[in-house]
Amino acid sequence: MRRVCSIIALCLLASSSAASQTFPDFVIRVNMAPETARGALVDSFLAVQPSLPLIEKDTIVHFIFRGTGTSVALAGDMNGWTPASGPLQRLSNTALWYRTAMYEADARLDYKYVVDGVWLLDARNPRTCSGGFGPNSELRMPRCPEQPELVRVPGVPRGTLRDTSLSGAGLGTRTVRVYLPAGYDTLSVACPVILFHDGLDYPGARRRGCDTRQPDRGGRIPPVIAVFVPASDRAPEYSGAKMSAYGAWIANTVMGWVDARYRTRRDAAGRAVMGASDGGNISLYCGVTFPAVFGNVGGQSSNVVGSISSAVQSGPKLPLRVYLDLGTYDIGVLLPRVRGLVSQLIAQGYEHRYREYHEGHSWGNWRARIDDALIFFFGATVPVREVAPEEPSGLFLDPSYPSPARHMTTIPFRTGHDARNKSQPRPHTLHCRTLEILLMSPVTSKNDINDFLAQRTIALIGVSRDKKHFSRRILEEFVKRGYDVRLVHPSADTVDGHVCAKSVSSINGGIDGAMLLVPKEAVRQSVEDCLRAGVTRIWMYGTRGEKGLDPAHIAMARSDGAKVIAGHCPMMFFSDAGWFHRVHGSMQKLFGSYPR
Repeated sequence: MRRVCSIIALCLLASSSAASQTFPDFVIRVNMAPETARGALVDSFLAVQPSLPLIEKDTIVHFIFRGTGTSVALAGDMNGWTPASGPLQRLSNTALWYRTAMYEADARLDYKYVVDGVWLLDARNPRTCSGGFGPNSELRMPRCPEQPELVRVPGVPRGTLRDTSLSGAGLGTRTVRVYLPAGYDTLSVACPVILFHDGLDYPGARRRGCDTRQPDRGGRIPPVIAVFVPASDRAPEYSGAKMSAYGAWIANTVMGWVDARYRTRRDAAGRAVMGASDGGNISLYCGVTFPAVFGNVGGQSSNVVGSISSAVQSGPKLPLRVYLDLGTYDIGVLLPRVRGLVSQLIAQGYEHRYREYHEGHSWGNWRARIDDALIFFFGATVPVREVAPEEPSGLFLDPSYPSPARHMTTIPFRTGHDARNKSQPRPHTLHCRTLEILLMSPVTSKNDINDFLAQRTIALIGVSRDKKHFSRRILEEFVKRGYDVRLVHPSADTVDGHVCAKSVSSINGGIDGAMLLVPKEAVRQSVEDCLRAGVTRIWMYGTRGEKGLDPAHIAMARSDGAKVIAGHCPMMFFSDAGWFHRVHGSMQKLFGSYPR
């Protein structure tokens, strides 16, 4: 009787504390409990877990499986889908198996359990993601961005899908699906076109990625026609013996049919081709082989065959814009191929966008980036309008001399009056030190601010651990608006639940812009860190706004090619800013200090 009461008391204690104890504490508790009580302890622990895997301290993951079997393993993006690399350990004599690992706080990984050779979804994880061989369970870490672009927004008109069959010599016949944006029949302008390889398998793209009237992108993408082409003989067509014939069929037959049937832009800048894995390879091939047809190329976790690398590295520079992304948990052989191609694009001066994400070789990774690619390809598209010539006004600069300048330079200039007055044959001149040029140039423009706020991944450097500090409000506002915020702090591991990197240069995946919220004495070091990391947009807000700025720091950043925003509270430039920030902006406009 005493033994039974002890077991009941132990279980009640476990139930009351299970929600607060760590998983290692639980393992110790089970191992120390009487053998007959261990099953009940497992029941109590699992009863208070709303879902699994169990994540602790943002980066520690406990994969937990309960069931019968003689062996249980984890296979997924984290170990190349190799069960032998992910065995789970059985907890004492219970039916619970577990494995502990650490991942980045913003990682997203697909996985399954392999139980006695049978591949299973995690029954206690409600998140799943479509894969090449059916659904997988999805591990989404606490700071992994949600994907609102994959959710249908009520009330937003849908586009339409139309299917046709197209054939090619030696390539067979296949169904080609065309997406027309909402309101296509009423549009008076030609639409950009994007062609997807593996088209009928491209989840997210087919569902709404090209539905450019969704409000979350703020109208930054014009209405786009999308063409989805499935593979027939995938490996030979995308990276093998049929690549040449297939690429020519895409460029000539498919795009010719699309042009004849729909109102499309015919210039290469208005067309894109995109794919994932080997689909990225054939997209790159179409770009370097048919640059007059496709001026934009997208590759996600791409294979890159040697002929493509050679064309970029050794051939003439082509009029191509290239979008690439890669998962840090991707297939091992692809990592050096994609990174090597990026190095070649940089060396040859190609306009490109490249990002790495803590994800794997997965549709869940690729579909979330389609909007980013569309904005890169077509986001700068604006209607062309004629502008009447204006009367000359302002200041007109002639080339300075000597060039290159050292300590002193001379800048010839003319005024608007000079341009109208033909009797003024010689320009005026200004002699000054080269450092003064950097300081006298307009420090901040509204265009630079708009450009900064239009980015996705922002580093906030020096957010305070003090909850009342204004920098915490800035962090809150950026997170609320859906930015991918990365914190940098020299001494804090976390701030407000966000993991901190020690430096900008230690952050994987690239940073679009950095905001400095550090004291004046730390600005120089932060600027140097940003420049080492290749950050080209730097907002120097600091702890005292404009009063905490040193012109030398601005000059240092601008001389390295960075766009600098000097001072100016970022809250003033959010469209839904509170009344205080609107008044702040109005006062700056009144006194002429608001950016133009």
